[in-house]
Amino acid sequence: MILLFIKQNKLLNMTIFLISLIFCSLLLVLTLNINQTRIEIEATRNFKDKNIYQISDNLYKEKEKEFFSKPDSFEILNNFSNQVHVNESYKYYNAIWQPIEVSDFKGDMIYDAYYETGNNQPSYMIQNKSYRAIKSVQLNQVVLDFNQLRLETGAGFKEDDYVFKQEDDRLPVILGSEYSSIYKTGDTLDILYYQRKFTGVVVGILEPSQKIMTVREPELLLNRYIILPLLDFEQAPPKMEGIFLKALLLSKINGNIITDLEPLQIRTMLNEISGKTGFKEFSVIGANSLAVNSIVNMTEINRNTLFVISVALFITLIALFIIIMRIIIKKNIDFYKVLLISGVSTNQIYRSINYQLPLLNLIGCMLPLIFIMVTLNNPLSLLVNYLIVVGISSLIIAIAVNRYTRKYFEKVDIVQQLKG
Repeated sequence: MILLFIKQNKLLNMTIFLISLIFCSLLLVLTLNINQTRIEIEATRNFKDKNIYQISDNLYKEKEKEFFSKPDSFEILNNFSNQVHVNESYKYYNAIWQPIEVSDFKGDMIYDAYYETGNNQPSYMIQNKSYRAIKSVQLNQVVLDFNQLRLETGAGFKEDDYVFKQEDDRLPVILGSEYSSIYKTGDTLDILYYQRKFTGVVVGILEPSQKIMTVREPELLLNRYIILPLLDFEQAPPKMEGIFLKALLLSKINGNIITDLEPLQIRTMLNEISGKTGFKEFSVIGANSLAVNSIVNMTEINRNTLFVISVALFITLIALFIIIMRIIIKKNIDFYKVLLISGVSTNQIYRSINYQLPLLNLIGCMLPLIFIMVTLNNPLSLLVNYLIVVGISSLIIAIAVNRYTRKYFEKVDIVQQLKG
């Protein structure tokens, strides 16, 4: 009988289907945004109301030459770095933007280190291999934990991955989400990291839209980045040629301190570390806390905006469905009279009217469901969230519309009209 009712009101039921399709598509967009907002709120919560300081070395030109002319300069830098890293009074957050060179890179130009600025550098040959400068960032474990980076496949860095092994050239790397169509976990990349050769082993690929804070900017989208572990030395740094050791040690002392402590307390601690290790060529400055706090506030505002949009969408949709159902009932009074004369009960007619909406709504929500299954690599989490949102919203709409249509159907009182 439901199909008979649907055929009786083809145009209006097509309108219900189209509204349901648009509604469910909007629900999919809202689900994606809510999911991303939830991730960002969880990540930014670690930065909220924290004091953020930046350590910066003062080794420029003559000062740099003078410092590295000392035979124990690398050991001094390493000791200072280690003392800063292990201090339990604060969190040492070290995220360094640093392009790496990759040979025979499979990706197109968008992955190049300077693509966004329009200053792409041409590839160059080293030992018969063509290398390109690719976007990359070095992270310590605190960065991964604070930003709660999520992986689509594979795993994050293990504790041992942060330790430099001179006899082993393998280096674990994590790729941004846009690499998922180019590389997979277990693949290897021939890379130059501060001009030292490594074999990068892909251990994981991030979910889309993962972000971190860096010294250069409060938000860095990692979709097109190669992520390296910021390497430590278990003992004194080994002697080696090239700039690798020098560049790595300098990058390790140019990080952020995230803490509840005041500036004087931080400076006192760092001065104590400086006295113990003998490294004095550094400055402590206030990092861009205002920008970070602005991101935290904007994320929370975005969440509230999504809530308001969702409520407005529900109210609008309920109003539209009520109007359409009212028109359907009013338009089909004579049809209902024929059914009553034919022996169909009033309750049967009422149920058939109200079953139209959930059925058409269900069909309308299937297309976004197919979109999720076809386009996403790992759709389970989003699929569950979408079904929950659709289920709850559809139930609320069905209850609201059904209550109104029952009252309106009773008000029309078709049986009384038959009696004249």
